[in-house]
Amino acid sequence: MLVRTPADFGAVIRDRRKQLKLDQATFAKRIGVSRQWIILVEQGHPRAELGLVLRALDALAPSPLGPGLVELATTLGADVPFMAIDSPMALAWGRGERLHPLHALDSRPVLLTIPDFSVPTPDAYAWLAADRGSYAPLARVLAPESLATWESLIMVAENDFEPVVARRHPVIAELVDELDAAGAIVAMMSGSGSTVFGVFSALPVADRRPSRDGVRMVETRTSERVVRVELDG
Repeated sequence: MLVRTPADFGAVIRDRRKQLKLDQATFAKRIGVSRQWIILVEQGHPRAELGLVLRALDALAPSPLGPGLVELATTLGADVPFMAIDSPMALAWGRGERLHPLHALDSRPVLLTIPDFSVPTPDAYAWLAADRGSYAPLARVLAPESLATWESLIMVAENDFEPVVARRHPVIAELVDELDAAGAIVAMMSGSGSTVFGVFSALPVADRRPSRDGVRMVETRTSERVVRVELDG
């Protein structure tokens, strides 16, 4: 079967599960996800976490794809190839299908501030195109050492979507400012939004963190490694 869409991928998952004579709950347990997640994937819902299942299924396959896994991941979405590799940090270009793994930076604490609204990616691209008008790419050299430490990475970190989305949703810019004020070494919107993250040397105390109605906060850390999928049974 030629896999071109998330629905095609869901059919592959379902067929492989049935070949293994596994129900959804057992299959989910073996690859380390929830049964509800398997249901959504088999129904063809597009999810960035497809990378996790791709790596798990690759381990299950009689003939693992190895590096070819990224080629399959590319058909499922721009974020999926990165989620399918064993590196927690990479330089990506194209639509995200071309990846150069990098040495991971030291783990730092992160605050995620998550507004109670989403930003559809097609909308963000449309706003970006409308706001900048005619576009001519600018030449730029990204020196390897600029990606070697947090201090150097901060100097080149930017998100073209951030000002565009913030003009439609001012809370985005307000959260960036509040994370900066709380001591973040870098704070910006993630992807096309609406989550805004702050990377810290040490997490701020509670009364210095952003606090507002309609915004959920999650503590996490940047990753130094990718945990390989291990199958039970």
